[in-house]
Order: sequence, then structure tokens, then C-alpha cells
Amino acid sequence: MRSRARCTSATAPEGEWRIGSACVRAEAVSHRGPTLGFRFTELGASFCYLPDHEPALVAPLETVEPTWISGHSLAMGVDLLLHDCQYTDLEYPRHYGWGHSCVSDALMFAHRAGARRTLLAHHDPRRCDEALDRLHEVVRARWSRLGGDPHAIEMATELAESEVPSRASARLSA
Repeated sequence: MRSRARCTSATAPEGEWRIGSACVRAEAVSHRGPTLGFRFTELGASFCYLPDHEPALVAPLETVEPTWISGHSLAMGVDLLLHDCQYTDLEYPRHYGWGHSCVSDALMFAHRAGARRTLLAHHDPRRCDEALDRLHEVVRARWSRLGGDPHAIEMATELAESEVPSRASARLSA
């Protein structure tokens, strides 16, 4: 069966641009090859998309100035951050420089950026659902130790949807 899909591509402009009422900003982020991260803002809600990202290549994220953290300006204060989390901390040393994050770096990045909610994605494809569930328990406990709400950090799953309410509507419903 032939696909009826038609793929097109375009060069992302520098700076900000609009798609309908949404403001979009792209920046190069740390990865082995040319890779962009994106921030989308609409109606007071913001979403940052960093699916291929290794922000701790320069220095440990706990101590480096935010301006030196790849992707920080995109994710700063975002309502929902989708971030790469391919490796466990034990797996990461064998993959340093491959362009993907480990649990500790993904959590510290979200913490330093002040993300309100975080979805960890780009899981190692060899990891089964049960392993992801166990990793999620570890992630929530570690996020709590960083001072975060354990329900504000999740593992992204196939076909799942997540709403990003505007801050205005969140204030109205509180």
C-alpha cells in the first residue's frame, strides 16, 4: 500500500516567528549533529521541545551559569518541557558525547530551567514498559529530592496527549 502522505521541509528562520497565534522560537542545542530545540508560546502557555539534547557536555549542570547551558533560554520557566532522557546514569558514561541525556542531567536541566511540568522522552528502545515504570519511580523520587512535585514529572508514552493550560486559565480555576 502506498502512503498518501506528502512530506515537506523548510528552513527554520532565526529568532521568533508565528504560526497562527503561536509564537515559535528555535535555537541550536547540544547534540552530535545539527539539532534544534523549540519553544512554543500561545495564550500565555509555553511548551519546550528538546528531544535530542545533551546539555551537560560543557560542565556539570549544578554549577555552570545558565547562559552556558544549552537550551536553557528556551526552557526557562516553561509550562511543559519535553526533554531527552535516553540513558540511565549507569549507561551514560558509555554514551557520553552521543547527543542524549541521562536521568540526572535531564532532571537537573528541568530543575535549573524552572519547568513547571516535565515529560521525559527519547527512551532507549530496548527498554521495556516495566523498566520504564521502574525508572519513573526513581525519577519521581529524585525529582522530589530536588524540591519538585513528583506528579509534575512523567515519562512520555506513545500516543499520549498532554494539555498545557494557559496561566490565565490556571489562575481562574485555582
